Amino acid sequence: MIVRIVTLNMKGVIIKWGMKLNLRAKGSILCYTILCENKKTYCVPERDLRQADVPVMNTDDIIGIYFSKFKGTCYMPNEMLANEYPDDVLYLLRHMNNEL
Repeated sequence: MIVRIVTLNMKGVIIKWGMKLNLRAKGSILCYTILCENKKTYCVPERDLRQADVPVMNTDDIIGIYFSKFKGTCYMPNEMLANEYPDDVLYLLRHMNNEL
């Protein structure tokens, strides 16, 4: 899914996610690694992300490292990401079937 990082006003695509320790909150928060239009990655807490209004990115030269194709509003994960996040693949397939 293409998202906008509110705090940086940048668009990007989620390439990884996981829990990060937050010492101030004395717990863990869900964070996402986002590959942005500037070809840099950022670790961003979930609260700072919104779905992008216009799902278009121009990072074709490096997007293939993580994704196989763009379909609708989502990039489809390549085999590496699909193996690492199998539940996300199931979510995408259900999401795409609902759009038909």
